[in-house]
Amino acid sequence: MPVALSYPGVYIEEVPSGVRTITGVATSIALFIGWAPRGSTLAATRLTSFADYERQYGGLDTRSALAFAVKQFYDNGGSDAYAMRVAGAGAVPAITTIVDLTVSGSSPGEWAHDYRVRLTPRADDATRFRLDVLHAPSTDAVVESFENLSMTAGDARFVEDVINGRSAFITVDATGGTAPVLATADLGAGTPGNNGTLIGPADPTFHSAVAGLFGIGSITDRIELFNLVSVPGLTDPTTIGVHRALHEALNSAREAQHRLDDGDATPDLDDLAQLGTLLASLSEAVMAVNAGMTAKAKQAQG
Repeated sequence: MPVALSYPGVYIEEVPSGVRTITGVATSIALFIGWAPRGSTLAATRLTSFADYERQYGGLDTRSALAFAVKQFYDNGGSDAYAMRVAGAGAVPAITTIVDLTVSGSSPGEWAHDYRVRLTPRADDATRFRLDVLHAPSTDAVVESFENLSMTAGDARFVEDVINGRSAFITVDATGGTAPVLATADLGAGTPGNNGTLIGPADPTFHSAVAGLFGIGSITDRIELFNLVSVPGLTDPTTIGVHRALHEALNSAREAQHRLDDGDATPDLDDLAQLGTLLASLSEAVMAVNAGMTAKAKQAQG
């Protein structure tokens, strides 16, 4: 507001500029997609080093080029990336059950067979217990420990609320309220983990799976920002072209949606029409990939 003029002199009033500063964004965030023996198949994981990849996806594996590509990225100066695991049919997590507590590997695969869980009731309160995750090859070294857990839903230390989403190795499901007894069990004692069918860039099912990762509401749409997409080993020019179109259409659709959501912008018919066209092109591109890969599979079988 104007300064009150109380005496003669020179007064300076600064008026806020209507010009907005253009904020710089990173232009080298990569998204790596491929088969891995471990890691989430439901979300991409952000990585800042190859050590992050090893913890999440299991490190170098000669069955897939994914880990080698990520390692080369960081060895050559890369600093920020995402990884997305593609698993084949039959991939399931290892599962074991102790009384009313079902414990599963945090992701599908045989990797969980190296781990065990130990439940220890509290000496002064049998309704509460500690859960330890043990690494069997390291002489049952404790890799995670959760104290003072309860099987009662609504309790501040309810076992599902404390462990799920926090543990790097397990998820739990309390199927009842019975407190566990002192016990140790191998992950996979109930249902063994399975890596599923090994699939790679030469498999039509792999191409379809990768195409399904792109689109409004898809896994990649939930990633805040990425500029580079790498599917190590994928060389088919047609498939690469479709995937490039999917990525570009997704980015364009995001930009159109951001304009519509911008409080300083008024949505108009052109914006709505553009967004609708882009959404339709995404759907058509995914259908084209699926149809093309199905045709290749039938031709190979014939």
